[in-house]
Amino acid sequence: MELYELRNSVELALDMVHTTRDILAAEVCSSWCEQQVVRLRHDTEHPSEDVQALQVHTTYGLSFLDVMADNHGGTVGFGVTSEDLSREGILTALEMARQGAGLEPLRFTFPRPLDLEPPPTPLHDPQVLTLPDDENKQVALDTLDGALSTLQEAGYVRGLRVSGEVRSQKEHLVIGNTQGLLVSDTTTGLLAAMSVQLARPPSQGTGSRVATHWRDFTAYEAGMEAAQQALRAQGGITLAGGDYPVVFGPRAVAALVQDLLLPALSLDTVAAGTSPFATQRGQAIASPLLTMIDDGRLPGMLGSRTITGDGLPTGTTALI
Repeated sequence: MELYELRNSVELALDMVHTTRDILAAEVCSSWCEQQVVRLRHDTEHPSEDVQALQVHTTYGLSFLDVMADNHGGTVGFGVTSEDLSREGILTALEMARQGAGLEPLRFTFPRPLDLEPPPTPLHDPQVLTLPDDENKQVALDTLDGALSTLQEAGYVRGLRVSGEVRSQKEHLVIGNTQGLLVSDTTTGLLAAMSVQLARPPSQGTGSRVATHWRDFTAYEAGMEAAQQALRAQGGITLAGGDYPVVFGPRAVAALVQDLLLPALSLDTVAAGTSPFATQRGQAIASPLLTMIDDGRLPGMLGSRTITGDGLPTGTTALI
């Protein structure tokens, strides 16, 4: 699906809102996402086809957030339609919003348009948007080759179980509201993930690589990393319970930040008063060596976007 098709659906929805008397204000979001997945499996004890057929998963739809007038002053409703951007689909979403509307405890407003400066480096890759199926399959073979070549160099050709996947994703998003805002964003992402298990002595390892641009995608290294981790894990021992100095690796740090720190720094939890940092603005909460910044336009990152979920320009926010 092309970006202009989503834009047309948002403009049509807003036109319909303007002719509906009981809707005071509205925000419309239309999005499309396609994922292409190639799964890998290599088992020396149970030989089979190493690379499975390419699978394509596509989702698209449109959502409404409406502020409606009623006898109590105003209600807010949300409606959605999936895989139908026609006038009939939009009417379905509108009716869902109307039926599920609830009282608005606070004054609800939508943002006005702001100047949106493009990032100095494009956050998406046009090449990924038109990536041929054969390229995805070839990258999957490269990922597998990275693991098997590394293991072969270490003398391992039997007792191997290697599995993983290569995934490409492309996404379009258009957001508009009755304040005159109408913005769009396109993102692309690439992922290679691999797991290696060795039978004797038993060990396992994982590896992954991500990128937003095809030129930066090093899938072969994901296979190498998984194999190297499995080789290093051989001969490991189980430590007795106790206190030990620990150096966390990148994956452990990412898990701690994702599961513990970031939720506590989210504006939702801070505003709700459920964050342990809600009353500590301006105070030291960590080592002075630690700085954490939310950069919505960091090049090469899968989560980077040019706009927020409300259609405002992304920026940089110092969290710690």
